[in-house]
Amino acid sequence: MVAKLIAGRYFLTTSKDLASERMEKMKLYDLDSCPYCMMVRDKLSELGLEYEKIAVPSYRPNRKEVFEVSGQYLVPVLVDGDVVLDDEDEIIAYLDKKYGQQP
Repeated sequence: MVAKLIAGRYFLTTSKDLASERMEKMKLYDLDSCPYCMMVRDKLSELGLEYEKIAVPSYRPNRKEVFEVSGQYLVPVLVDGDVVLDDEDEIIAYLDKKYGQQP
């Protein structure tokens, strides 16, 4: 896995075929010190998925981009195409269902 910092955003890439087929990267609005965000990052890594990591400010009222996307200020928030999820348990269940091991 390779991480690149471009314009304040981290881009993580893997070699998994599923990730390379995606037209647009998933976006994870993330705070490094947040244990719930870490759970989502770990799941994304476990599944070998490519995503754009968007670092957000610690001070919630400054998370304007998070609010614009999800209607609230908490993280993690995952955007996958038209799907927007703002709860770590829902995000992990979604990732398992959509990208987990295929039969």
